[in-house]
Amino acid sequence: MTLLTNQYFHGGVWGKLHNLSVRPRVTIGSPVVNNNTLSFTVFRDKGPDVYGSFLIRVTLKDGAGNIVLQPDMKDLSRLPAAQIENAFVAKVKLGRHA
Repeated sequence: MTLLTNQYFHGGVWGKLHNLSVRPRVTIGSPVVNNNTLSFTVFRDKGPDVYGSFLIRVTLKDGAGNIVLQPDMKDLSRLPAAQIENAFVAKVKLGRHA
């Protein structure tokens, strides 16, 4: 029964097998650039949030598709914790890799 429900709810019976525990869907929205500071909202909208997600790169492009800003996981891991505002039960926090 466990194997059946796992396969059924993760697409293994019909369609491509997917596992939202391994590869969750994360939505980034409400981007604002103010005084050379980028702010945005990020949340996990599919998959369990018990393990967490890792934001390892952010790419900001202008209207022509040119990269304006692209901090990687090392840059993101150095952000001060005070720059993260948690509004959801599962907290976002800094880690070694992002």
